[in-house]
Amino acid sequence: MAVLDALRDAQLSRSHGLGHPESLAAYEDAMRRLRSLAATAEIHEQLKSAAVSLGLPKNLSAEAAVTHAIENWVSIVAHYVEGYQMASLGVSEVVPNEQAVAFINAENPGDAKELAELRDGSSGAAASAPADDEIRQQAIRRGIVPPGTAGIEIRLKKVDGSWRVLRLGIGPARHAS
Repeated sequence: MAVLDALRDAQLSRSHGLGHPESLAAYEDAMRRLRSLAATAEIHEQLKSAAVSLGLPKNLSAEAAVTHAIENWVSIVAHYVEGYQMASLGVSEVVPNEQAVAFINAENPGDAKELAELRDGSSGAAASAPADDEIRQQAIRRGIVPPGTAGIEIRLKKVDGSWRVLRLGIGPARHAS
């Protein structure tokens, strides 16, 4: 999915700073791709109507609104961009041929490794509430909030015959039913 690739590329290019020309060029390319995938007019209207509560200028331009939105999207998923679980990718139409929601689970590979180490080192061979609670407490002390997998939700809208990103959010992972 192009938006996931662009989000990953933007985050990875900025993760060590944008002082090197190659990093800056990669970041600008990723942001250009995100702009091309954004539902510009709709994002502009949403942010204009919420400008005061968000601390944005009332005369916010469409370009500034999209820049604000896509920079937020990159920040929202930054911790998870190296751990998209492509097998969990799903899309459902909310309003046929008008609005849809794409969803993918993701985890931070470093967090996943530490959680696995905690689970492997757990004193109880079988899972139990006290053992699970102890693993959770150890993980939290390390700065990891179990279960470690998050769900990325991408709201899409059909604009001029093409699907565009309207909004992006993060929440609990979805499990196959």
